[in-house]
Amino acid sequence: MSLYRRGNVWWVKKWDGKRQVRLSTGCTDYNEALQRASSLVVPAVMDREGDMLSGLVEKARRLRREAREVRAGAVPLRDAWRRADYRGSRGDAKEGTLRRAQEAWECFARDASAAGAETVGDLTRPMVEKILAAHPPRFAQVMHQYARAVCVRLGAPPELWPPKPRRPPSETTHREPLTREQVAALLAEADAGAARPQSKSDGAEFARLVRWMLYTGLRMGDCATLATADIDAEAMTVSRTMAKTSRRVEFPIHPALHADAREAVASGRAMLFPSLAAKYLHAPGVLTVRFRRLFSRAGIAGEPGQFCAHCLRTTFASICAEAGVPLAVIQSWLGHTSPMVTRIYARVEDMRLKRAALAKFPDLG
Repeated sequence: MSLYRRGNVWWVKKWDGKRQVRLSTGCTDYNEALQRASSLVVPAVMDREGDMLSGLVEKARRLRREAREVRAGAVPLRDAWRRADYRGSRGDAKEGTLRRAQEAWECFARDASAAGAETVGDLTRPMVEKILAAHPPRFAQVMHQYARAVCVRLGAPPELWPPKPRRPPSETTHREPLTREQVAALLAEADAGAARPQSKSDGAEFARLVRWMLYTGLRMGDCATLATADIDAEAMTVSRTMAKTSRRVEFPIHPALHADAREAVASGRAMLFPSLAAKYLHAPGVLTVRFRRLFSRAGIAGEPGQFCAHCLRTTFASICAEAGVPLAVIQSWLGHTSPMVTRIYARVEDMRLKRAALAKFPDLG
């Protein structure tokens, strides 16, 4: 439906099926003509569409109400994620990114509610600064990026947020690969932990997880939730969709894992690590803490955040690079979208090439 003028009188134009209908409202004032046009058009639509009209009217009212709440900053925090409909800056964010964004927002919303905020309009800059300061710098950066985007989409002024937190210079960005001696100590400690009488019921399962992560290069979450349906017991291959990038990656299974893979498929269980998968899906941080304790007991220590479960992934990449595996193959295996990321992981490759170049350098003595 649209209005247009003929002389001083407003007319309404609408489509009746495939036919265009023009009706005079008889009004010279636009607002009066708009109300008159609604009375002319709505009965015809009601006769044709029946109950559909009431649904459309209710939807229009809801959208207007939500728009008023956004303008007034009155969107409840508990409903903000759905209302913001965050899809990334370009509208094509991947599944892993959206999940991370939602987790960051939910954490921010919990902290804001505990501080007394009920709506987006209740947020203040001191409150936001206090919430960000209460979290580690890396997570504070993530929270700043995604929670700020949600609030701005819901009408909050950008000035509400302080500058993005900076990571301390001493904080390790990319996890260090382990040496062969450290790998041996880590595996020995995992096996010893599984054999202890007081160990948890899934101690042996955790020791298997350490080996699978080391021999496959999978991230902790991807490996912990690996389904037996992803394993081809005849071809001895794994086909897995990476949660972070949503990319499907297929690779062979190392001979050290063949027996474990066959046993898992033959058992008929749905998950390769059923107990650990349940714990990870309920609270991912449980496994993160468990890996930190494993590294500590194995005597592997360094700067804060230097050694964790992700070190097994970088160790896999560095061992492959040291063995001369082409960088493109490592990139495909790890499921990286950029070769620059793979070069960071496989940093030993650079050192190997530099040593080879140094061997050719003449003696200048």
